[in-house]
Amino acid sequence: MNANFLPKKALLLAIVFGLLMPIASFAVDTDNDGVDDSVDAFPADIEASVDTDGDGKPDAFTAVVGDDFEASILSGLWSSSGETTPGEYQGEVCTPYGHYENVTIQGWEIASGNAYASTYAARTNVPIAIGQTAILSDSVVTGTTISFNYLTNIGSSSTLSFWLDGVQQASWSGFTAWGTYTIPVSAGNHFLEWRYYKADSGGNDRALIDNVNVGTELIDFEDQAWGSGTFYLFRNQVWNGQTSWVEDGSTCTPVYGPTTVHSQPWSVVSNVQHDGTYAVRSGATNDTYQSTLDIDVVTKNQVSFYYKTSTQSSADYLKFLVDDVEVFSASGDQDWQQHVETVTPGAHNLKWI
Repeated sequence: MNANFLPKKALLLAIVFGLLMPIASFAVDTDNDGVDDSVDAFPADIEASVDTDGDGKPDAFTAVVGDDFEASILSGLWSSSGETTPGEYQGEVCTPYGHYENVTIQGWEIASGNAYASTYAARTNVPIAIGQTAILSDSVVTGTTISFNYLTNIGSSSTLSFWLDGVQQASWSGFTAWGTYTIPVSAGNHFLEWRYYKADSGGNDRALIDNVNVGTELIDFEDQAWGSGTFYLFRNQVWNGQTSWVEDGSTCTPVYGPTTVHSQPWSVVSNVQHDGTYAVRSGATNDTYQSTLDIDVVTKNQVSFYYKTSTQSSADYLKFLVDDVEVFSASGDQDWQQHVETVTPGAHNLKWI
């Protein structure tokens, strides 16, 4: 269907199926009325199944009808879809992972005394040799800001440095009283490191951090653990010589541009209807694209529905298909009319495009 119109010009459809019912599966059901032949007094008649007095006449005839949409929703028997084009592939966003080599001893601990505010803080735990680096690292999901408190009592040439995703952001040497460092970041996955590099003797080889706030979690070490929460898992270690990160690989996620919507699915509406309160209407549709509504049913010999169209005449069409074969179409401005289609009894797929 070629269609390019505002919602008020969308195709409208009030479907009232004659002699129609949902598909059901039974061992043997010759007339497809939902009653097994073994208990069906009239196994060849879709409209009758019970004969209580055995007179050969049905107790009652069951009229099988379709959907008038007065429930205000499309039931689960219906399927409706529009058309979209996925966004173009724009590359990948990759997060590297790897390891440090030549680990000798652990270099940080959680200890009481000299904490910033409460009882516990993270600190370097043993004197390390000149030329060694003690690293505390954290793989974390952050908000838009990272902050932490820090204190150093180290040599004048030694450093406590903070690294974000492998890039140094700040460093401190000698003696510094408790201070606060804050840095804005993009929300998402980040790799944080605090590196104590010993270049000379001085102070008491102590570097401390506390109250690491990553926006999604406050890590204050008061649980005396490196953390087992959702957002963080600290690692601490000492390296011989200058530190080096060995990348083992990357985890990559494809990135696509925005999806282009060409047509919307059908929906139940209440502003235009044949009778009652509701009808079902095709979605807004661009030229050369289509909005589809379909259902699998079992019929006796006839399907009927009411339709209304407001389309470009001889260009945009409402089409009705039975088992993917077009049997009816309408175009232009047409007020509510009924269409009746003769079909063979049995299972069919009905589709409106």
